[in-house]
Amino acid sequence: MFREEVVAAVFAAHEGSYVATQRLQQLVECRDDPADPAMALELQRQLALAYDALISLTQISHNSRDEAVLAFVSTKGAAATRENYIECVDLLRFYGFTLLVKFVENHWHRLPDELRRRCKGDMERLFSCGRGEPTVAAEYNALAAPKVSQYVATIAIREWPVSWHEFIPLCLQSLNARFASLGGKANECKQTLAELCIFGGLLSEISVDITDCMDNKVLYKKRTQILGLFQNHICEIFLMIHRVIVLGMLNGQPQILQMVISIFRNLSGIMDGFVFVEFDVDDFLRANIDVTNRSDVIQTLHNICTNVVRKPLKNMPKSPDFDLSNDAYKLKLNRFVRNLVSVGESMQLDCSLETACDQLQLTQAIKVLFERNGVYVLTNLDVDSLKLLVEYLQGHLVMHPSMQIATCAVTALNGMLRRVGALGEARLCGEYHSGVFVPNPCVRWLDHRRMLLVLFVRCLKMGNTALSENAEHPSSSSTIDEFIAESVGTYHVRSQRWSKLLFAYVPIDDEFCVGQLKNFEPRFAALRSAILNCVSLLCTVSHDYMNACIKALADIFTTAQRVVMDAPCVHAASICTIQNISEKRLQWTCKKLVLFDGTCFMFEAALSRLRGATIDVTTTVDNTKTPEWMQPAAANSVLQAAQAKAGGNMVDTWISTGLTYLLHMLGLQLPSVHGAQLEVRRLGMLSSSAILLLYNSEPTERILEYVVGLLLVQGAGDGHVTKVHRSALVTLISLCKSCSGLVSAYVEPIVQRIRQCLNVAEDESARDLLLESLVALTSCLQNFETQRRLTNEIIAPYVDDIAALATKVSSVKLEERPAMLFAFLYGSGPNPASASGSPAREATDEESLDRRRRNLRRVFTMSLSIIRCCVVPNSPEERSKANHAERVPVRHPLEDRLLDIFVSTCTILRALSGMWRPGFRTQDDWRKVVLSPGEEEWISLQGFNEAIATEESLRRLVESVFSIPSTMDAKLVRKCRRHDFLLRQSALKLCGEIFSTAITFKIDLVPHAEAVVMEALVEPLEWISMSHLAQYLKFALVPSKLSLRNVLSKVISTISERINAEWKALNRLQRNLLAGDEGAAANRSAESRILHLYYLRVYASIETGLQLMALVATAFRIRCLHALENESEAGSDEVVMMGTPGSEQVSVVFGSRELLTCILQCLCSALCWPHCRCVTEALRLLRTYAKIAPTMDSYSVSIAESFASEVLLVLHKQLRIERTFDPLNLGNDEGHGSTTTAYKRFWSNTRDGSTNYIKEFVNTMSTFYECLVKCQPGVTGVLNQGEINVQALLRFSSVVEAVKLLTPYLQEHECLNFLTKIISHNSVESRALLQAGIEANVLDQNARANAKMLQFTASILETRSAMEIERSGSGESDDEFLGSDIAYLLFE
Repeated sequence: MFREEVVAAVFAAHEGSYVATQRLQQLVECRDDPADPAMALELQRQLALAYDALISLTQISHNSRDEAVLAFVSTKGAAATRENYIECVDLLRFYGFTLLVKFVENHWHRLPDELRRRCKGDMERLFSCGRGEPTVAAEYNALAAPKVSQYVATIAIREWPVSWHEFIPLCLQSLNARFASLGGKANECKQTLAELCIFGGLLSEISVDITDCMDNKVLYKKRTQILGLFQNHICEIFLMIHRVIVLGMLNGQPQILQMVISIFRNLSGIMDGFVFVEFDVDDFLRANIDVTNRSDVIQTLHNICTNVVRKPLKNMPKSPDFDLSNDAYKLKLNRFVRNLVSVGESMQLDCSLETACDQLQLTQAIKVLFERNGVYVLTNLDVDSLKLLVEYLQGHLVMHPSMQIATCAVTALNGMLRRVGALGEARLCGEYHSGVFVPNPCVRWLDHRRMLLVLFVRCLKMGNTALSENAEHPSSSSTIDEFIAESVGTYHVRSQRWSKLLFAYVPIDDEFCVGQLKNFEPRFAALRSAILNCVSLLCTVSHDYMNACIKALADIFTTAQRVVMDAPCVHAASICTIQNISEKRLQWTCKKLVLFDGTCFMFEAALSRLRGATIDVTTTVDNTKTPEWMQPAAANSVLQAAQAKAGGNMVDTWISTGLTYLLHMLGLQLPSVHGAQLEVRRLGMLSSSAILLLYNSEPTERILEYVVGLLLVQGAGDGHVTKVHRSALVTLISLCKSCSGLVSAYVEPIVQRIRQCLNVAEDESARDLLLESLVALTSCLQNFETQRRLTNEIIAPYVDDIAALATKVSSVKLEERPAMLFAFLYGSGPNPASASGSPAREATDEESLDRRRRNLRRVFTMSLSIIRCCVVPNSPEERSKANHAERVPVRHPLEDRLLDIFVSTCTILRALSGMWRPGFRTQDDWRKVVLSPGEEEWISLQGFNEAIATEESLRRLVESVFSIPSTMDAKLVRKCRRHDFLLRQSALKLCGEIFSTAITFKIDLVPHAEAVVMEALVEPLEWISMSHLAQYLKFALVPSKLSLRNVLSKVISTISERINAEWKALNRLQRNLLAGDEGAAANRSAESRILHLYYLRVYASIETGLQLMALVATAFRIRCLHALENESEAGSDEVVMMGTPGSEQVSVVFGSRELLTCILQCLCSALCWPHCRCVTEALRLLRTYAKIAPTMDSYSVSIAESFASEVLLVLHKQLRIERTFDPLNLGNDEGHGSTTTAYKRFWSNTRDGSTNYIKEFVNTMSTFYECLVKCQPGVTGVLNQGEINVQALLRFSSVVEAVKLLTPYLQEHECLNFLTKIISHNSVESRALLQAGIEANVLDQNARANAKMLQFTASILETRSAMEIERSGSGESDDEFLGSDIAYLLFE
């Protein structure tokens, strides 16, 4: 394409010609390197011609008479005026440089050196370099100049740093020469302005490329080298920009001003920030900030703040304009901070998005300044500058209406306070003058009172518009406005309505936040969390600051007390005790509650870091980083030494101040209005601040008296009093946990008072509350005999109730017990109306039954709570003995009663399980209705819990499947169904807790109750429904761990077979539902019932499968502390690692062939279950076994060797099974291979879905091959110099048979290569090789692979029921595919 054609194409493309645009694109498009040398030479010739044509477009002068341009102008039908000619020339320059950029990007690597030098020389000739005459660059307009910079940057980024080093000095020399010759007239010289624009644009373009670390154009090493090139000339660059400013070239040149700011913004992203401070860039930015460039200025300041620590500069020139000494830099750093604050104060306090974004970025800049340069800033700034910065941070940014800006500002304060703590004790210790704390001069800029006031205001629970009503009412927030103005008094916004300004809804937070933070409450929680951290850091700067801060908080409360105690309680224009207002809304609107909650929160925050120091009261200076004054054991001595050092002028310490504040809060007489809510909040504060008693135990008796007094008060029984009782109990439990050693001395008298109240208490909930408090108290007792006596007395009534019911149930025959218990709990159902019957009598009978049900559940629940809570803490003597070889066994105070409780509970549970037999439910309508699954049963399954949105939709769904006859009371039936679920769950939980306690405290339980365990927990597994089965597993069998080892194999096999049969039935049911019965009449109601019941059973099967996997996982995790005899031939005297070190690492599972066979059969069956999570969990457990087994004793290793090949055979066969049953997507009849659902994507035979199941299977198979090699250490000898000796390998038959399983996917040499990598422990490459082979053959359905797979025999770990899940037959009856337990519900 000749030059004239290029010019014509440019003009045509500018007018919208697609063909011309394509021709220009072809001129610079990327081409492949030809292999033929002649073609390569021809390509280079074409590239040279293209460059000539394009560069000529950029060198046309306005004074020339280019024939091609004149020809185009003449075609427009107008005279070829100079203005038209210049316009066309400028257009050609723009297109020329644009195309040259693409030309360099696509072809620079293949250009010959001569052409490269020419390209660079053409750009160098744009600069005058001291010559007086201008170049063509002087004619470049605002469109062409940026393209020139982009083109030069495109060349530079490819040449630097290896060559073209001279270009930056050349540009600087040319510009400095023009400045020297023109002086103040440089602003009027087009050549100077053009050179400045080109060089400035180059700096911006290159710095952007270096900043973007993810840009592939510049590799990291090259990026670092180019940055070094910039650093070598950075001083000359800044001096040149300084001359531009001094010469007034920015006056009347807004584009030059914007260019200079852009240079600073981009360079600050790659250079150290201190350089910009050295050269007074911040002064320039502050002087030239306006609305148009404010974002760029703040971005530059943010970049500077990342590193203001001064370092020596290379090639530092001596200039009279700048003092670059270290002493001068400290003054400049102070000036920079003041300019930073000045820029922030120049922005109005409004909520517009643009302004708020700039303020947020400025807040982030201050946060970065403290986080990355904190210690340097604190040690080099003077007091006035630091005080100015902190005042701005608190008064403007923490108090900003945007919660996101406030949170960021509080985080900045956190960073500052962390660095303050790092200054060292010498800089932080203050003095006391006349008992008044005077901070160290180094930190006198830190006004702790002011900071606490500001943080207190921001932590107040206000501004939640979703809960606030009449927020615009003028009287609703007047009290808060007055309090804030009096306490904080920020002069910048003194005249504003504080509540409206700070606590109104700010839409910009929705723009700033993502995810959960888009909602108000998570945002407020994040702000409070930052405030808590900030207050705790401020208080723990030193013990002096802790003392001063607590005093300041006391002053804040004194100010707030007038509102909390004396001011009238008003919500909007009405009293806020109206009946319709919710308690949650009250906490956000009532000013009493808001201010009281704020004061309590601040005190809790002040003490929050003490919790870490009091977790272990035995910590010392040698074994912890906690300051000595925060450690309970050393705090008083440290404070006494400080008092002595101060000459006795210290009148108090932080411990005494904190306890004084706490006791003052406890002694406060709360108002009657909202007294219950205020009391609950005060108890919460006491619960979290009880750790103060570890430092001074004197107020322990008074505090306990206060808490116990609230527990024992006899109120009216309304909801508020109950909440106070419950909060008092929580506080008592907290005291028992935090200060058990202090509380133990007061347990006996408190227990006597509680017992006196128990004698007169009639309400069951009140009695339970008092009993729970007794349990909490007994857990503090150090004397085991006393604790056992008290605990047995507490649990005795509940044990007697359980035993009495168990005795009553046992008094009849086994088959009659379910009927007797059902009549005891639910009666015989509503009786038909008769002349002799009366509604009053029926109501009385129902009340009696309801009381029985509630009492039984309460007995189970309270027994569970007592057993769980009354654990004896180790005494100091036992703790010291534990450090030696002898360890004193821990005892449980109820160890003598656990067996009786367990036997009685199992007896009742056996009768309950008999009620759930299908045959029992069909005997009358009342049983069938009551024992059908209720709402709680459905919602307990995870799938329905996620799918059902509202309570009403759940009720409609449940009662559409298990309907309630119109002749029965629907509310009564729902209540009975709920109790059926809760009784079963509470009984199972009690059994599980007893199992867990017996294991922890080594109580021999199961051998004495083996018969009832079989009847209550094992035999019902054969008939209870699938949802009940999941609860049995979750609450009883999983916590039992290996207590049921003798029957564990039966439990696992029974449940596994039940799940297999259930999935098989569901597969058949799904096929019947999809096929439909064309000959039958449409029955929408029955079809809907079947559909809902289908999903219930699907979710129940999923839940049961996952719980079964949890049971297996528990078995694998259990370690036996005693030696176990193996199960080899009779008479063998081999003992598993008896008495050897590490015997605690022997699992009781791996030495039992029968149990291990059952577990592995279960895991292999789980691979057939149509749920992805069950499959992946089974594979994970198989990998766990393969990793642990080779580390066991020799017998367990031999078992693992025999099982490894069987597991591998199952895994290989599972890869070829066609998966068509997708239970959670009923009605999705898309073709095979569809990947529209999660299940189908997991098992998809496409590359998009193969990464899921193939990778999981490959990892598991590779782990078993590694296990097989580890089980036979001699296998490593077959590997010699990276090659396998096949003859030697044949001696290991199990390994050879396992490798043969790979032949459907790998060739013979690949199989040997795979085994080589397994033996050499090259896991990554072995798995990659196997995965590639499986993907290639499974995806392609290779005929050879299928034929080889058919030759494999069946594994002993495969079960028929599992293999039939996908191959269900068609000869089953309705009962077989619906399940006999629920078929009667649908076909009556």
